[in-house]
Amino acid sequence: MIGGRQFKSAVELFQLASEELSGKIEYLHVYLNFTDIEVELDNKVVKTCPAALGPGFAAGTTDGPGAFGFQQGDLKVSVLFLYLPLPLSLSLYIYIYIYIYIYIYIYIYIYIYIYIYYKRKIEDMFQSQ
Repeated sequence: MIGGRQFKSAVELFQLASEELSGKIEYLHVYLNFTDIEVELDNKVVKTCPAALGPGFAAGTTDGPGAFGFQQGDLKVSVLFLYLPLPLSLSLYIYIYIYIYIYIYIYIYIYIYIYIYYKRKIEDMFQSQ
């Protein structure tokens, strides 16, 4: 969905363009480590910390749902997340994603089985006529 919106906007901009661009396209890519950076906050110097998986990660994206108990736009953190120690919350994410992948795998397997079953039935119908 997000990629589709980007594509649609790019096509609209391309169609509205009145001037052809020429020359090289330059870019810059930088990896920044935001761990342990000193910043001033309320007249005090504080430090950032290493990244962590928070409720925003668990909420998912517009393209797909997140983990159980988390939704995009939530203003409060789920009680479930607050009381889980990090290794347990991480294992919960892993469990949920494994569950989702198994569910998708079973769904695809059943779909293929039904497709093959009915395809054979239809072929047998036409061969018997």
